[in-house]
Amino acid sequence: MPSDVQQSIHSDYRLQLINDGENRSYLVFHSKGKATADMEAQGDTITIKLEEANQPDGAIEQHVYKLTKDPEHEVIDVHINGESASIDNVTGL
Repeated sequence: MPSDVQQSIHSDYRLQLINDGENRSYLVFHSKGKATADMEAQGDTITIKLEEANQPDGAIEQHVYKLTKDPEHEVIDVHINGESASIDNVTGL
């Protein structure tokens, strides 16, 4: 991950989107354990499905996903464990 992206990450946000201005974004997800991601694009929307497996010790883990968007993709819809989630912070570099 580029150093300017790493420097823009804030651990107090559960979901953060960092745009680099070149049709690339980084989705940062802080979870209470392991996480898996799946993505699908349909029309102008990219849907990102995150599944979180809580760990018994509750340790927070940082997961960073690189997303390359086509120009027609205008909406990013995130779901965590099947429920719609809002992005806490959107940052541009």
